[in-house]
Amino acid sequence: MDFIIKFLDSTLIGLLALMIPYFWIKKEKYIAGQLLVAGLWTWLLSHLIKYWFYIPRPYIAQHIEALVNRPPTSGAFPSAHAATAFALAMVVFLHQKKLGIMTLVIAGIISWLRVVGKVHYPIDVFGGALLGMFIGLIIKYFNVNLGGLDKRQGTS
Repeated sequence: MDFIIKFLDSTLIGLLALMIPYFWIKKEKYIAGQLLVAGLWTWLLSHLIKYWFYIPRPYIAQHIEALVNRPPTSGAFPSAHAATAFALAMVVFLHQKKLGIMTLVIAGIISWLRVVGKVHYPIDVFGGALLGMFIGLIIKYFNVNLGGLDKRQGTS
């Protein structure tokens, strides 16, 4: 079971990140740009929050072994993995519902694995999920994108 947790924890976030080149190749560069911005902003903001409000991770606080490949030592709240996964999934969902549902499920699995892997508390992944979905909504609502990508044509 530990091997499965380690494998999925390392793999699923990368699978969501592959949505960026997927949409770029499909000539939907506008969506790819929104995904890139959402991922970067969410990752940065979640790490700033961790820095300002340090909470020890479960494996550190309880002196137990984490079940992920490279256990982080930064603060636990919010989960940057959950935040980034849900930001990416939300952007996909707001553009393409069917694929978006699948990405939201993957984001949920990533979040669950972070708790099972003993690197986050449930509140960490819940807070991360809310942060990520909020950023995804903001990016879509305000049409935040990389400069020069045309929404109608999907090209620059």
